[in-house]
Amino acid sequence: MAIKASAGGMGDDVISLKKTNADEVFAAGIPVLLDFWAPWCRPCRTLEPMLGRLQHRFGGGLTIAKVNVDLQDEMTRRFNVRSIPTLLLAVNGQEALRLAAAECPEDHIIAELDRHLSRLALRVADAA
Repeated sequence: MAIKASAGGMGDDVISLKKTNADEVFAAGIPVLLDFWAPWCRPCRTLEPMLGRLQHRFGGGLTIAKVNVDLQDEMTRRFNVRSIPTLLLAVNGQEALRLAAAECPEDHIIAELDRHLSRLALRVADAA
C-alpha cells in the first residue's frame, strides 16, 4: 500500500493516518489499530516498541496506524478521543475496541486484539 510511511519512530509498515488517506485505509478491509499520540506525550513514545511487536505478531491481519492528535484534529474528533495514548481498533472505519493504552499491560492488549480479531474472522467465515 503506497500510503505506508514511517511515523513517530516506528517501522516502514506503520501508517501515519490523516484525513486525506483515512478512507483508503479503512476501505482496505483490514482491521486498523489506531494509536492516538502526540510527540510531547512520554507514555505515547514508550508504546512504540510494543506497537512494533504487535505489528510483527499480527502481520497482514492488522494495519497499525498512528494519529498525531496535534495535527489530526478531525480524526481525533471522529473517534471522540479525549486522552492519550489511546489505542482503538477500527473495523470498516467503525470503532470495535478502545483501550487506554497507558493503563493496559501488553498481554491484556494482545488478548483483547486476539479476541476481537478472532470474532471478526468467524463472522467472515460464516458469511462465506
